[in-house]
Amino acid sequence: MIRAGRGTGEFGDADADEVALLLSSLLDGLAVQATLHDPDVTRDRMLRWALEMAESLLDCELGAAAYETAAVDGSGAAKYAVRETVPHLADTELRRELE
Repeated sequence: MIRAGRGTGEFGDADADEVALLLSSLLDGLAVQATLHDPDVTRDRMLRWALEMAESLLDCELGAAAYETAAVDGSGAAKYAVRETVPHLADTELRRELE
């Protein structure tokens, strides 16, 4: 996905392999804390941090601010905020649901 985004100009010039490793490492570490029910590491917080880090590394907008706003209002709209900002994610999630 990172290489495709770079190819279309949606992402900056970051090394795709390095960004993927950094993001997966961040998520792996946060997932352990979330699994152990650390009250400071909620699912919404994990996703917001991952989006913020990806935005920084890829020099793009992925909807971290929109996600945070939607997550705070408690309406359940948070997961759709990212889909609206990054259609590729919605397509990937839809394929998973169909499998």
